Amino acid sequence: MGGQFCGRKPEGTGSYNSKSDETKFFSDYRSYDGFSGRFFLSWYSQVLIDHGDQVLAQANIVFQDQYEEFPEPLADPEDLVWQVLNDAWDVGIPVGAENALPCYGRQGFDKILQNAKPYGAPDGIHLSSFTYLRLSPDLVEGCHLRVFELLVKQMHGKSVTEFST
Repeated sequence: MGGQFCGRKPEGTGSYNSKSDETKFFSDYRSYDGFSGRFFLSWYSQVLIDHGDQVLAQANIVFQDQYEEFPEPLADPEDLVWQVLNDAWDVGIPVGAENALPCYGRQGFDKILQNAKPYGAPDGIHLSSFTYLRLSPDLVEGCHLRVFELLVKQMHGKSVTEFST
């Protein structure tokens, strides 16, 4: 099919580390658009496709039937959090956490507190650290700041009733 071009790369393609705009093949003479250029690009793209197919075939052999549905714990993020916390606490591993989503109200803060210091938990288990992410004007304006202040105090062991207004 390639005739006189078989076994040879087109002129001006550069070396292994050449950038396309540094070669005559792609920049100066638009030789990529000629017969030999199109032949080379067609051949080379097929080589890349074949290589990808070979890599995927080998990966399929190695991983076999590992491409299954996600296990049940991953389907429920809250259950996964509890599983990780409890497994770590059971073997004495300190756990730190952060909020994944913005939260500014009592309901979100109660969830943080519940994970950080489970109510009625044996042995006083709790997070070793907590980082509040997503600080924004919404948090520090209006009633949200007061509720956030209560969360911080509760995280440090203070009773909510001490700070009720």
